[in-house]
Amino acid sequence: MLRTDERTLLVDLLTPPEGGFRLERAVGTTFTMQLESLLRVPLAVVGSEWNDGADPLGVMEAVRSSADRIDAFCQAGMLRVPAAVNPLLSFLEPVVHQVTRPTPGRLFHPKVWVASFANDEGERRFRLMCGSRNLTGDRAWDAVIGLDGTQGPTEGTVNDPLAGFIQSLPARVPGGVDPARADGIERLARAVRRAVWEPPEGITGSGWLAFHWLDRGRGVRSAAGSTRRLLVSPFLNAEGIERLWPDGNCTLVSRPESFAALGPEYLDRLVNEWSAELLELDDTAALPDEDEEDSEVRWAMRGLHAKVLIEERGRDAHVLVGSANATGAAWDGNTEFMVEVVGPTRRFGVAAALADVDGGFRQVLRSIDPSALDAAPDGPTLQDRLDRALIDVAATAYRAVALERPEGWTETVTSSFEVHSAFPGDAELSLRLLTVGDTAAATPGVPLSGEWSALESEDVTPYLVLELRSGSTRASCVVLAELVGGPVDRVDRLIARQVGGPEAFIRFLMLLLQLGRGDEAAVAALLAGSPNRSAFDGFLGGSSGVLEALAVALAEHPGSLDEIDRLVTRLSATDEGRKVLPEGWEELWAAVTAARVEVGDGR
Repeated sequence: MLRTDERTLLVDLLTPPEGGFRLERAVGTTFTMQLESLLRVPLAVVGSEWNDGADPLGVMEAVRSSADRIDAFCQAGMLRVPAAVNPLLSFLEPVVHQVTRPTPGRLFHPKVWVASFANDEGERRFRLMCGSRNLTGDRAWDAVIGLDGTQGPTEGTVNDPLAGFIQSLPARVPGGVDPARADGIERLARAVRRAVWEPPEGITGSGWLAFHWLDRGRGVRSAAGSTRRLLVSPFLNAEGIERLWPDGNCTLVSRPESFAALGPEYLDRLVNEWSAELLELDDTAALPDEDEEDSEVRWAMRGLHAKVLIEERGRDAHVLVGSANATGAAWDGNTEFMVEVVGPTRRFGVAAALADVDGGFRQVLRSIDPSALDAAPDGPTLQDRLDRALIDVAATAYRAVALERPEGWTETVTSSFEVHSAFPGDAELSLRLLTVGDTAAATPGVPLSGEWSALESEDVTPYLVLELRSGSTRASCVVLAELVGGPVDRVDRLIARQVGGPEAFIRFLMLLLQLGRGDEAAVAALLAGSPNRSAFDGFLGGSSGVLEALAVALAEHPGSLDEIDRLVTRLSATDEGRKVLPEGWEELWAAVTAARVEVGDGR
């Protein structure tokens, strides 16, 4: 499927199946990551949608309640700097893991998510999505394949590459992964070995699925014997094309600048000797009629980012979808992941993929005239060189030590990275905390370090911003340091800041309880258990709405009361938090707790 919105994909991935299933573990990988986009992952777990107008308390609770079951890995140096500091990003600190290059000059580039779900009957379900989309808000044409699975009685060898890839992730992180999280990732990998995947519509029989984990020493070569190929890749080079196109006819879909980079002689060889058809994305053709059902989605899409290889072998078409471009590095050295499905050529072959009717891909493509291409730049741009250099700067372990002093908190950051004497374009390297604007300049020849003083407790953070600047050209990224010390109630203070005040607390309370219809008998029973109704009349405002919702929760879904109890415990831990609890709350909550014990639901 072709999609443009990572929110839709994550909802598809993480919405639990029907039948009482709940998320056990979700592990995702991406090359580039935006923290704002990562926020949507835990929200998808609870079936929420996050946007600019969402209740911040709802966002906070969704992130808090599911973050311990989610892990996201990205290439160090490719975690983008947020447009604005958002306190909610603190809840993502344990979720984000930055990994080093697999080998010098190569990249960690896979875009795959795997999730497991379980219910009280001991059943387990799996969901997998693999494609070309990074965990960002970029709007581009991407390709993704999604699979659902059940737990089988035995392990299947088809799952070995997938399970091995998942198991390899914690060891790629320079500072390591928390042991509890590493154990959860390992358990997911073991469980996936028993997954039985459901074939897409139109595919029957066995042998229809293969996983390809590309890494150092794990390259996969496209098989010879195909009569026709379709190769969709935004980046190309001769090594990649010849590796994936050993024989047969081929249609190449890429970007004009990638075709131009091949050079006129090679393009002439492709067209006149190998009879290749060269196509590019036509953004203007992607603009639909404003009355079409998908007009809002398609109007937003710009640029090609999909990676697809289709090989026709007789009656079968082999379709590979994933992260690997048609470059030598992608198929020999990068860490990549591709999913291969085999189906009837008439439905999954090149002609079907390039259909120019019913929204087919061909409708948004046009032929390339090699003679009309602009000359390719002579070598990588300064921006490219700075981006690459920053990846190496980011791929090390950083340590932040926070100490409380009379004037506030002091945070000191150090790294074993020894600053180069020269960067591309004589760029200068600087470091700052994500939460403050003051930067620390790096000194060539010594390890990177910086110190910030008189900080508020909420400004202490493991998120650091690295920047390489050469004139008006700059490259920047976020890195996560190991935070040592700091206020023990830092997260609690952030929660109190998000709650804001008693009215906001009541609104959030009702959100958690999901406002069912009140049961007067249940309300009466709850009130009967209260020694002093007048103690919490003040914040009820003369309405029994809160009591009704609590009583319904007590009778129908007492688990939601646990969520409230955890929130109240955090708020009660700080002076700021206690100020947002309504007057009379302590007495009301004591009555609810007593009622739970009386009806046999005490914890």
